[in-house]
Amino acid sequence: MKKVHVNEFIAVGEIIISFKGLLIMKRYNKNKPHKWGINIFALASSNRLVHDFEINVGKGTLPPSYHGLGISGDVVSLDNWFNSYNLQCKLKFVGVQSIGTVCSNRIAAFVLKNDKQLKSGERFQFDSREDTNNDIVVTKWHDNEVVHVISNYKGPLPVENVKRWSVAEKKS
Repeated sequence: MKKVHVNEFIAVGEIIISFKGLLIMKRYNKNKPHKWGINIFALASSNRLVHDFEINVGKGTLPPSYHGLGISGDVVSLDNWFNSYNLQCKLKFVGVQSIGTVCSNRIAAFVLKNDKQLKSGERFQFDSREDTNNDIVVTKWHDNEVVHVISNYKGPLPVENVKRWSVAEKKS
């Protein structure tokens, strides 16, 4: 029985437990700091607690679903590999507000400024488009790199100034 109350603000994501021993569930990801490990899908809240998790064993991790979103959509992780336009539409349909990064190849229907245009100006420039039929907003902006965000409830406005840490100057 789960005794800790789950907050209103939650995130579903991946956890990699570093592990190099012999284990059939071990995964390799060249893009991670710890390349070998056990991949876990986790539900966490803003109070930094993991409320539930599922070990990713590949096919068979989750029972088959009929949402047509695949395992990544069924897990509903809003990390850019899992997120998509179809997932945002499905979440909106069931009443879940969501925002998250998304891979550029999962938002092909939204024509945004190219990377060169965004990088040519100042940092923090952005371009945004909305699907008014489904109220889905995609925003692309230039931070350290170009980032794509998709949401079913929030757009990029209003824009606010925030403090950021400067590594070079060692101050905010």
